[in-house]
Amino acid sequence: MEDTHFGGDEVRRLSGEPRTSTIAASGHNQATGGLIGRRKRVYGNDMLYVTAPDGSKIGRVNLETGRVTMDQAILRDMLDRFVKDWRATHMGAQPPSGGDRSDTTGSLQDDRPLVTPAPPADADTAGVSAQNMYNRKSARELAKKQQIVAADARWRQEAKAARPVMGRLAAALTAKPKITPESQTTANWRVGAEGERLVGEVLKGVRGIEVLHDRLIPGSRANIDHLVVGPSGVFVIDAKKYTGKLEARDVGGMFRHDPRLYVKGRDRTKLVDGVRRQIEVVRTTLGDEFAGVAIRGVLCFIGVEWPLLRRPQRVKGVVVVWPQGLPKVVTSGRPLNDRAVDVAAHLRSRLRPASG
Repeated sequence: MEDTHFGGDEVRRLSGEPRTSTIAASGHNQATGGLIGRRKRVYGNDMLYVTAPDGSKIGRVNLETGRVTMDQAILRDMLDRFVKDWRATHMGAQPPSGGDRSDTTGSLQDDRPLVTPAPPADADTAGVSAQNMYNRKSARELAKKQQIVAADARWRQEAKAARPVMGRLAAALTAKPKITPESQTTANWRVGAEGERLVGEVLKGVRGIEVLHDRLIPGSRANIDHLVVGPSGVFVIDAKKYTGKLEARDVGGMFRHDPRLYVKGRDRTKLVDGVRRQIEVVRTTLGDEFAGVAIRGVLCFIGVEWPLLRRPQRVKGVVVVWPQGLPKVVTSGRPLNDRAVDVAAHLRSRLRPASG
């Protein structure tokens, strides 16, 4: 992991924090309160994470594609300059792969999105509806915060103009509003989309199956993350991105069976129940024509801690597994047959894409 520091005084000016004096560290392009860049490889992507000295997130950049995701959009120009200098120092000012190779400035994309743009709304693209929801919520949150900042700036200007001395004093004593990171509720949609896309990538490389992503449940705003159809039947897969230790326990005691799923010490059995409801939706959708088709539920967790001897768990008939364990769960070793193709076509025609 590489750390780089840059421009702390300007972070404070743009984010509304009071300016403080800085002391340059000898031999380093570093100032007290400067931006910090950390380079990490995440799910195969070469990422640069940029934070303020207090640890608050500024944004992140995919160094291969140039895609930018902002946590504090008001600091976008500063982040671009920081990344440009970082590229020049660490990558020889290489432009993003797939970009215009004649551009040697190391600049980012021209269409400077405030949030990560949604993937193409393809009928079988994983995570599209969750990403679209995140984009809408994030944009609304940012617009409200920008309105508050703009209103505060107008008030300060008017106060100083009306009463120069008292107005300046009031402005100095009143804290400026900040464009804070997005709410946890909004961030959950982004995290969910990332998890669905990861599962989609894993399923893309599996042979002998047909895959449908992001299908709308009829009469509801809810969706089914992934449907896998193969010779052994249909698998309803729900992707969840959590942290913490995962445990499957039976809490019923000696005379009662009560299986439960815990993540980070919290009872998450409702996630299993959600998959079971999705199974019934698929069963109803298949109807009498495909009444004999087996339907199984799968909960795929990204980011959790598994026991030392990792193996799929089973809670109320639903398989609980990690992404790399999915291929073994959904494949039977047999080639895709006509019956499975017909089932997939039937589901594709009856369950429309949630992003549509």
